[in-house]
Amino acid sequence: MTSAQLDLGARTLVTRRELVDGRSCYLAAEAFVDEHPDLLARILEQHQAATDWADAHRAEYYTLLEEDTGIPAEVWNETYAGREFYDLEPLTPEIIASQQGVADTLFNLGVIPQAVTVQDAVWLWRPDAR
Repeated sequence: MTSAQLDLGARTLVTRRELVDGRSCYLAAEAFVDEHPDLLARILEQHQAATDWADAHRAEYYTLLEEDTGIPAEVWNETYAGREFYDLEPLTPEIIASQQGVADTLFNLGVIPQAVTVQDAVWLWRPDAR
């Protein structure tokens, strides 16, 4: 979206933030979660460390993104201007309920073929419990 705004003068009419409580959730195979919870916790901790580094070194991060994607660092800078880099957080009952609402909407619209019970897929990560 930012590239179109910079290159073509496009303007934003609506974003997902006005439509749903959008969150990123990470998925893993149930067998992996069951067999390697300590490894999964370390992966999440390293992801958070990388996010913290990117937040503290934005110009360098945008240069790395440019090298990796071919999208100019200026576009990345505009995309993330004024936004915080979010910390990873364990799922709470409120987040699970919000995600259930999204799943129900997708099912009711026929986007997904069967109803999903989000709680059935939840692994509760505790960042400080290792």
